[in-house]
Amino acid sequence: MKKHYHIFSLLFFALFVAQGFCSEKQGTKITEKRLAEHETTATFKGVKFTRCMGRTGACPDKCGNSGEVVTFEVVNYTRFKSNSKYGKKQKSYRVMLKSLVAKKEFLKTIKSLKEGDKVTLCWNHDVINGRPSRNISKLEKLENP
Repeated sequence: MKKHYHIFSLLFFALFVAQGFCSEKQGTKITEKRLAEHETTATFKGVKFTRCMGRTGACPDKCGNSGEVVTFEVVNYTRFKSNSKYGKKQKSYRVMLKSLVAKKEFLKTIKSLKEGDKVTLCWNHDVINGRPSRNISKLEKLENP
């Protein structure tokens, strides 16, 4: 019985993966919706390693959700625009350091910060193909807070 279960599981997985590859080749339409725009003054709280607490076979080391997390505490909003009921003001902002690899200017700024430094932090809360995305659009250290 176990042997049939494993064969069925592999077959189902193969069909699922094949469906994903086929839809990408056909040119899947990307849908994007902006839920909110955040422009804030924030305090840098530091970088801390966070371990994934998921329960998949790949967790915590191979799932991609463990790593260094950068945390900012929002002091005040300079501008906020909500386009839906899901876009709400936040008290803090957290981002995985490895997700900023392509944005070298943000990495350089983060590495120059000390705990307690004030920054201008802006990000957009989007939904892309049904998945939330909160990408930094601006990060600057404030010299005279």
